[in-house]
Amino acid sequence: MRKAYYYLFYRLYKFWELVSVPKFWTDVKTVLSVDILEFFLLLTLDLYYSKFINKNGLFTAGYEIILIGLGIVLFNYLVFINKDQWKEIIFEFDTWPKRKNIIGGIISWSIIIIIVGHFFLLIFLFQ
Repeated sequence: MRKAYYYLFYRLYKFWELVSVPKFWTDVKTVLSVDILEFFLLLTLDLYYSKFINKNGLFTAGYEIILIGLGIVLFNYLVFINKDQWKEIIFEFDTWPKRKNIIGGIISWSIIIIIVGHFFLLIFLFQ
């Protein structure tokens, strides 16, 4: 599971490295992208919970969402940015065979599209 999480970071890092002009703070942009994906996933789960189990949802107060968001940001900072751990992750996956990286990229981008698409679809449907 940890390797899949790191690979998602790697794919997003390569994306930001490709599209950013000028290329700076790619690691920070990548961590923020992972933060946003996790937040979207969490809010999607909360929407399902509030629709089918409990009308109030998991987060009944605004400060709970802010605390969860800060927890996500802190966790990803410690995992990726602290002590430049992200450099080791990028190096590890750069050494993978090309075919394995292509398959991993397809899976990673599919997961990203599903999370983002599902979040916005639920927001639209549950208004």
